[in-house]
Amino acid sequence: MKEERNSTLKLTVCMVVLTTATTLFAAQSPPKSWERTGPLSPKPRHTTDANPLSDQANKAGWVEYAPMTDEFADVKLDSDKWWPKNPTWLGRKPAWFDPANVKVADGKLHLSMKKNEPPTMPKDKGYHTYTSAAVQSKGLVKYGYFEVRCRPMASAGSSSFWFYHSTPNLWTEIDVFEIGGRAPGFEKKYNMNVHVFKTPAETRHWSKHGVWLAPTNLADDYHTYALEWDADRIKWYFDGVLVRWVENTHWHQPLTLNFDSETMPDWFGLPRDADLPSTYSIEYVRAWKTRSQILTSGQLILEIFGAKGKQAATANQAAMYKRLFTRMDSDGDKKISQTDYIEKSPYMTKEVRKHIFAASDSNADGILTEPEYIDNRAITDEAKAIYEKMDDNRDGALTKQEFLANTTIEDKTLAQEIFQKLDANRSDDLNIPEYLRTWGKWARQPAFP
Repeated sequence: MKEERNSTLKLTVCMVVLTTATTLFAAQSPPKSWERTGPLSPKPRHTTDANPLSDQANKAGWVEYAPMTDEFADVKLDSDKWWPKNPTWLGRKPAWFDPANVKVADGKLHLSMKKNEPPTMPKDKGYHTYTSAAVQSKGLVKYGYFEVRCRPMASAGSSSFWFYHSTPNLWTEIDVFEIGGRAPGFEKKYNMNVHVFKTPAETRHWSKHGVWLAPTNLADDYHTYALEWDADRIKWYFDGVLVRWVENTHWHQPLTLNFDSETMPDWFGLPRDADLPSTYSIEYVRAWKTRSQILTSGQLILEIFGAKGKQAATANQAAMYKRLFTRMDSDGDKKISQTDYIEKSPYMTKEVRKHIFAASDSNADGILTEPEYIDNRAITDEAKAIYEKMDDNRDGALTKQEFLANTTIEDKTLAQEIFQKLDANRSDDLNIPEYLRTWGKWARQPAFP
């Protein structure tokens, strides 16, 4: 009887999951959309870099999202944020993505296309004659506002800014732009698109393309291009003016952010020798989230603090945590029972050990494994270090005033709302256990709910 009940329960759960996936990604008619025709409406006046060009007064409550923001002010690409290539794709043939074509100089990111065949080019895989360039984010992102100021290359090689990610069951893409700066007939075309390659309910690729015709050749000057992406709509902007929107029927998947140059023989044609080398130059990429987007995600809140969570431990710290676990693991099986940890451990008080075990036992099975212990120590030690920097008098009671004065969060309205989330007992101060309980929950939440 028990086995029958379990089988029935498993079948019910599977049916619910399948029904939910089918509902979210059901095949349907193309999404509703709008495209601008003719000239732009009056462009907004730029007054601050802190907010999107289209919302200089910040009526939407945008907050900088640092993981996808880069002013390219260093002498090299930030390896914490970006790959100097596409890790899973060699390029659109015949051009091959060559990391040597990616440069950071003069406060800009430069992606070049050349007519050359370096020794490392994989000719056996069909690449020849041309090299191009790609930069991809190391992280994923879902929803937000993304703005770049750039000048596309003056050749038939594409200059592109886009988002995509592929998993076994889900593969979607948002193209902010694909510009053929000197491709005949495409010089003024701002090409925008959304793609669906695969969902739990769809296996046939389809897309919804849009185009706005600029008054001048896009490769002649720098312009500001932007994407606003939320659960309801996807919007495209040119120099701060809305030029297109599409109903968001499918694009709810975390995606990578990409810049690249490609040969597109069937669309733009191959570049003329006289136009090469050509360079696509990007002054900056800036990203924002709304306060509401941040406050509904523990992971996003921790990112605002600059926290890395489980990845915070250095190699030396991880080795130390491992040694401490080994001392408590009397039989060497890399597992510690709840009773052994709470009743037999020599560290701290029994009550404190009880709370630490509960926080560390991520799957709540009553057994603490070595990875669980190391993850919890990494999260906790980083959280304590952030707390101590804000606690001016080191009294273990972080007041709201101390928090607001010392937090790295520049938006004080957001900082106050985050403090209220941490302050579970509404006492206007945070002791370490209260702070760590909420912080630990945030650190263990899925990155993309």
